[in-house]
Amino acid sequence: MDGNPSPKYFGQQVLATSDSQNLMVAVISCIDSRTSPELVLDAGIRDIISIRIAGNIISNAIVGSVELACKEFGVRPVVVMGHSNCGAVIQAINQNAFGNIKWISSEIDPSIEEAKIRAAEIGGTTAASVNMVSMLNLRRSVKRLKDSSPYLVDGISQGEIGLVAGFYHTTTG
Repeated sequence: MDGNPSPKYFGQQVLATSDSQNLMVAVISCIDSRTSPELVLDAGIRDIISIRIAGNIISNAIVGSVELACKEFGVRPVVVMGHSNCGAVIQAINQNAFGNIKWISSEIDPSIEEAKIRAAEIGGTTAASVNMVSMLNLRRSVKRLKDSSPYLVDGISQGEIGLVAGFYHTTTG
């Protein structure tokens, strides 16, 4: 938070973690290179299970990965991290879906509809519209994660698993 990351000794961490992990958190985040959870959270090699997908959307594979992190590796807090200026959100707003990107855009579309915007309606994307959709998409991803996993819901209700949303501002860090 104060802009002074802790020193990392990756060579030593590799040796120390060769047969085990000491995980603190599982993070679902976007593939955006500016939002690496290890850097954002000032973590080392064995600290985070990082699950990355464009637009930090939720799929069955993502849910399964989180369940595995919690059940098999003992991770207790789970963070879904969205961010400002998200390229996947911009593509969805602009309806620039091609190939399999259309699947990602279709997962973001309900957040666009909730925000009641389309690029054509607002004359293009603005930072405010992208961030609004990104926040709605983040909330939707947290809800979908819970709705898709009775295991996680049970762990949350028993206080064994925590689930939170986080939003990273790419302009301020």
